[in-house]
Amino acid sequence: LESNERTQFIPATNAALILLYQLHQQLGNWDLTFAAYNAGAKRVSSAIQQKPTTTDINSLDLPQETKQYIARLHAINAMLISHYSNGNPN
Repeated sequence: LESNERTQFIPATNAALILLYQLHQQLGNWDLTFAAYNAGAKRVSSAIQQKPTTTDINSLDLPQETKQYIARLHAINAMLISHYSNGNPN
């Protein structure tokens, strides 16, 4: 993004979506994808290399802030699923 595009909603959103798509293609797991979006792909890749058999965010050596970010995303997801599964259209 150009420096003046960071404050423009549509180009910034498009760039974020492209990055999320690329991270998911690389990591194959949404928790790891969002952790990489939050903490950086190199940091997450390094944590995975230390524990290659786990995809559990809490088992990886990642900042607590990133683990809390993932937990918040799970909470938002649960609230949205609950809201829409109870027949709420809005």
